[in-house]
Amino acid sequence: MSIKRFPRTFWAANTIELFERIAYYGMNIILAIYLTRRVGFGTELAVSITGIFISSLYLLPIPAGALSDKIGFRNGLFIAFSVLAAGYGLLGAFPAKATVIVALALIAIGGAFVKPVISGTIKKTSPEGLSRIGFSIFYMMVNVGGFTGKMIAKALRQDLGRWLSRSNYAAIQDWVHTRVPPFAMFAMLLLGLIPTLWGACLAIATFALGEMTFAPRFFDYVSEMAPPGKVGLYLGYSYLRSFFANLVGGPLSGFLVARYIPETGSREPYRMWFIFAAVGAATLVALFLYTRFVGRERKEEALN
Repeated sequence: MSIKRFPRTFWAANTIELFERIAYYGMNIILAIYLTRRVGFGTELAVSITGIFISSLYLLPIPAGALSDKIGFRNGLFIAFSVLAAGYGLLGAFPAKATVIVALALIAIGGAFVKPVISGTIKKTSPEGLSRIGFSIFYMMVNVGGFTGKMIAKALRQDLGRWLSRSNYAAIQDWVHTRVPPFAMFAMLLLGLIPTLWGACLAIATFALGEMTFAPRFFDYVSEMAPPGKVGLYLGYSYLRSFFANLVGGPLSGFLVARYIPETGSREPYRMWFIFAAVGAATLVALFLYTRFVGRERKEEALN
């Protein structure tokens, strides 16, 4: 059986990824609420800060991956979790505006080391011809960690103080931070057309299907291009797509939340989801044009 061919280091890396994702998503799902209700930022600024924080997690892996290639992945992980522990501790212990920004910066730096180091380890420890399966297992761990972290955060809500109680903020004021591959256009449409719990579940399932199809193939493709000793750097570059998406998406989300889901007055959340769906549609058109014109030319050049 092919799965038995994966070594212990492969499974250790996946276990590390699982617990890191539990911590990250458990924090991330309540971060915007924490910034507004506990720290004192306004809604629009809190969402923008969250977006910038997430975008930095996808830019910093480039230098972190290059450094990890030089000092070794084990040392990279030591740096990652030392900085993450300091960041999470500071974020919870000192809920002030200045210290929270410092804490988020530390978490971003620590997370930046985790991304290329763990995905690089997955590539290096996957048996010959099984790297795609290896990345599929890796991404399954990411999703399990994300789901578990959010469930843990939900279970702890009752004990975290009045600032996090649902009675202290309007329920339409919940929002979702997400990367948006082209497949997610349909998920955004579903959220706008079916504004119910079941509609949200269907949208999430649709998004997850596209993400599970896209991510393992993408990481495998990038890692295959990397020359010896450059796997961490190349996988760091692979996160640039998410950096630019969150750099634009964070402030855009803040604006749309303030515009269509204000704390007082009329609310039209479906308009926000339709705008995100339009972004997905534009991505699909751009991908088609690239494949139709640029991709064909490069294929012909390769054959010649």
